[in-house]
Formats: sequence, structure tokens, C-alpha cells
Amino acid sequence: MAEIRFEDRAFGNNPHQIGKQRLRIGRDPSCQIQILDKNISRQHAEVFRVGEMCFIRDLNSRNGLSVNDCRAKEELLRDGDKIQIGATTLIFSDRGAPEFADDEKDTDDLSAVSLNLEDLNDPATLTDIATRRLRFLCRLGDALADDENLEELSEQILPLVGEQFAAATYVFTRQTGGAITPLGSFLPNGCEPGKISKAIIKRTLLERRALRIDDAHGDERFQAEDSVITRNIGAVLCAPLSATSAIDGVLYLAAPTAEQKFSDDDLELLAATAAQLGAALARQRDYRQLEDDFWGTLTALTKIFEQPAERAEAVARAAVTIARHLALPPRSRHYLQLAGLLHRLGEISAPEYDRVSAAPAAAPRQYGERTLALIRPFDRSGELEKILHSVFSGQYRFADAPLEAQILGMTIEMFGRLDPTDSAAVGDATARIIRELTPNHAHETIHPQSA
Repeated sequence: MAEIRFEDRAFGNNPHQIGKQRLRIGRDPSCQIQILDKNISRQHAEVFRVGEMCFIRDLNSRNGLSVNDCRAKEELLRDGDKIQIGATTLIFSDRGAPEFADDEKDTDDLSAVSLNLEDLNDPATLTDIATRRLRFLCRLGDALADDENLEELSEQILPLVGEQFAAATYVFTRQTGGAITPLGSFLPNGCEPGKISKAIIKRTLLERRALRIDDAHGDERFQAEDSVITRNIGAVLCAPLSATSAIDGVLYLAAPTAEQKFSDDDLELLAATAAQLGAALARQRDYRQLEDDFWGTLTALTKIFEQPAERAEAVARAAVTIARHLALPPRSRHYLQLAGLLHRLGEISAPEYDRVSAAPAAAPRQYGERTLALIRPFDRSGELEKILHSVFSGQYRFADAPLEAQILGMTIEMFGRLDPTDSAAVGDATARIIRELTPNHAHETIHPQSA
């Protein structure tokens, strides 16, 4: 049985066994392994099992952890490993764990072939079709892993697909009522716009599989379709965007010339691409639903606790408006909206907080510290805390402060002076902040509701 124990018996003699449940390590009383050390975060790390292997993961703690004197974010544990957290040393033991070879010995005797994935971006290495396709799949995976929204996703993915297949590339999504609408398109250099066949798209959705059509005129499945005949549809690849039983649309490729044909390998590659894109679209759909539920719940809570809610919501809206005009990415706008709603959360626990007259810009430092303590367990990336810390400490006033923190700090100051219901004054003040952060651009009066 895998277990973890204190090296210093003064902390306790009983080992903690690692089963199906994760073991949390930190100062918080809820942790299975509680260590009362000011250098250790409340939720510092966790130990968990995957099959027969055990891992330790740092939970975005302030001071991190080490395994065998090496800093680690997430590490596979082996029998006898020493884990250093703050001033405390823990010993991991598991005599039944899988054995691993000592990677540090006899490396000169190894005979191995390696591939540097960065080399796949070097055109000199693209010597054959298999290598080019491997490069395409690697780039596709990177783009899908970093998707932000549907529009940005199509802007990243479609050029990759179009260049790989040297064909006009389109993606269509199916709406709630069944209507098929275009999401995006890409034409490689020198490629004419392809001809779209609704009949082929409908057939792909009906058969729920990828189709390759070399000559639609000679394909008996489309003999009755006027669109195929009259529009002279040539070679086409069409694959469904499907992650589960639902089909969200199709990925459609049209050959630029009558001479170009697609191969079975092209069909398989496009089908795999469409499946990954379908999974990404499904994730985004689920994420949007969760985000809507989250913001609705959060807004309701701010109203319940009277932060006051109207001011917190106004700060969040104005900050996002400014971020949009400064072309900040969606992730930054997300954290700004959240920071704006939560910037006065610490005042809830204040014993005699005057909810009417207290101005956000004048919030005492202890309220800021309370806010950071309340949001820290939910801020795994640390981005939210970074923004709020810069605001609470006043560092946002310096030019080298994160732009998100400058936006939020200036917005909070603005609402410390203005009535959030005065739309004209708020719009003028918002425009002034934008001009101050982008002195080379002039902006009209902006209403925060545009966020």
C-alpha cells in the first residue's frame, strides 16, 4: 500500500495511506495532512493515484514544493522519495510500485531515435507526405488546445486545413432549428472560391460519415439533386463535426480545379480533423453554458450580499468595455469581469462595513486581503489574484503594471467618483480611460452597457 509520512516523528508517527481519494496537504484544517507553517499555503499540494502510480501536484502554492531537492509542479512518486514543503519533509513509500530504470546511468549506451517536435515547423524537414501530415496534426492539436471562442477557432484551424489540402475550406454549423449556417472559410493563395453543394452537406449529415466525391455528376447518390448538376460540383471532401451522438456541422473542402482529386488518405485525415474540431465545438458549447450559469449565480450572490451589486456590476461592465476597445484577448476580459465583480468581496466579512458610503477606491487594505484569501482556493491560474493584488496595493498606477490591473484600478477609481446610474458621465469617463491607455487613438463617448 502506498503511503506518505512525516520524516520528523515529532509531527506524528502514523502514515497516511493513499487510496482512491486524493490527499490534500496544507494549513487548512480540511486537509488530510495539515501542517501549521506560515510558509505553507492553505491548500498547498495534493497526492493522488493513477492506476498503480502515485503523483504529487502543487496547487499553485506561494512557495512551491520539491521532490528529492528538485523543484516540481507535478511529479511521479517512487518509493523513498523525499518531499519538501516549507520546512517539513515528507517520505513517500510504496514497495509495490512499478519499478523504473535509473535514467541517469549508461545513457551513452542507449540506441534511440528521437524527434524534436519543433523541427516539424522547419520546411526543410518536410520531405514526404507522412512528415507533412504529422506536422499538420501537431499544429492542429496546438490550435485546438488554445481555443478561445468559435470565431477565433475557425480563424486558426481553417488556414491549417486549407493549406494542408490545397483546397477551398469551409466550416458550417447546425443551429437549434436544424438550419446550416457558415462559420468561416479560407482560400489558399491562388485558390478560387469553391462551389458549395447543400445536397452533399445534407448527405453527410444524413449518413453521419465523411464523404469523398470525385465527380458528383457521375455519383448516383446525387443524380436527382439539381444543385449538383447545375453548379458543376467537382471533387469534394465533406466530414461531420461530431464528438458524441450529436452532429454540430460539417467541414467542407472543394477542389480548386476539375483536375484535382482527393485520395482515401485525404478522406481519413479530414475525418480525423473534423472529429477533433467537433469535440472542440462541443467543449465550447458546454463551457458557454457553464459560464452563463456561473455568472448568473455570481451576480445573484453579489446582490444578496449587497456589495453593492449595482456598483460591482458596473465596474465589471466598464472594465470589459475598455478591454474590448484595447483588443485584449477573451481570457483577459474573463478575468477582468470576474475581478470587477469580486473586488469588494472582502467587505462582506467586515464587522461594521458601511455599504452605502464606502467608496471602492478607498477600501481598507484588510478588505483587499480578505478578498484575496476568499478567492485564492478557486483561482488555480493565479491570474485573478495577480490583478486584484496590483489594485489593492496601488501598484496598478505604475506603467509596468499588468494592463488588466491598470484597467480595473482606473475603473474602480472612476466609480468612486461617479454615480453608476449616470450613463452619460460613465460613458465619458470610460472613453477618457481608453484615451489615457491608448493616447494615439481618439474614441467616442462609450456606454459600459456595450460590454
